[in-house]
Amino acid sequence: MRISKILFPLATGALLALPLASIAQDRGVNEVFGSLAYTDIGDASTTAIDISYGRYLTPQHEVGVSFGYMDADYDGLGSVDGTTLGAFYQFNFDSGADMVPFIGADVAYIGGDLGDAYEWGYGATAGIKYYPYEHVGVLMGVSYMNMVGAENFIDDEDGFNVNVGLSLRF
Repeated sequence: MRISKILFPLATGALLALPLASIAQDRGVNEVFGSLAYTDIGDASTTAIDISYGRYLTPQHEVGVSFGYMDADYDGLGSVDGTTLGAFYQFNFDSGADMVPFIGADVAYIGGDLGDAYEWGYGATAGIKYYPYEHVGVLMGVSYMNMVGAENFIDDEDGFNVNVGLSLRF
């Protein structure tokens, strides 16, 4: 899959939502969130726990870093685990309402035993952040993920995951 197939829709959505920048609610410029995700990719299923820190450059544009733990179960082969260290960008369609849709892109280095099979991964995400309180939110989303094989004989794996998490903005 070419990276332009991911970046073009993200860039188009960001440009269409720029007029919302002046009416967004001020919830703070920092965001810490944790999420739990389940992925079914080819012959593997993964469960991941991520902790992320994001900084809002504007009310819509957020960049950040993430750290995670991933456990992968391979059909007929057993399971292996590893850690991830990555970066992300999110465009938040924040109009000041309690419900904030977002789209984003991320990339991560994969370490540990899982890193022996896959060097790094990248993906795109879309979802909503629901803020029942001014600074506390719930994240729900769907992501596409591609893990790049560490060796020529290891095929890249890609698939979709569903994630849910909690957010704290300050």
